[in-house]
Amino acid sequence: MSDEQQIAALREEVRRAGRSTQTARWIMGGVVSIPAAAVALTGLVFAALYGGWGGVVTGFLCAAISGTVMIAAAALSVGALCHFYYSRRIARWLAEKPSSVRVDVLQPLLRDPLGDTRNIADWLLTEFGVPAELAPASAPDACGDEASPAEVAE
Repeated sequence: MSDEQQIAALREEVRRAGRSTQTARWIMGGVVSIPAAAVALTGLVFAALYGGWGGVVTGFLCAAISGTVMIAAAALSVGALCHFYYSRRIARWLAEKPSSVRVDVLQPLLRDPLGDTRNIADWLLTEFGVPAELAPASAPDACGDEASPAEVAE
């Protein structure tokens, strides 16, 4: 397998990891939303039976907020676990490659349309000590209103 084919295969593996992370997050959000909706509907029924319209409004707000928190917590937790798992697995593969190959694989993925792929690529670049900037930015030019060492308050 040529170097170009290896680079393309590794890039595709990072993209696959990003897609898998996003898919797992969506599936977990969907799975949690079903019981969250059931709890919300049960709460609304009890609020309507025992609290009148004020209870329905309060019950609806509580159900919406608690359901959103449950779904977000589950989805974000699963996304973080997938990110950790895939990043570590790909890092083991990339550890065997020279630094120039790592950069060739990961640098283009920082502009990938999928945020999970960008996050994994960014984490891997940081893990291998590759700077995010290709060339460090230079210091800004002086504009004349900087304090001299003698003017600095003690």
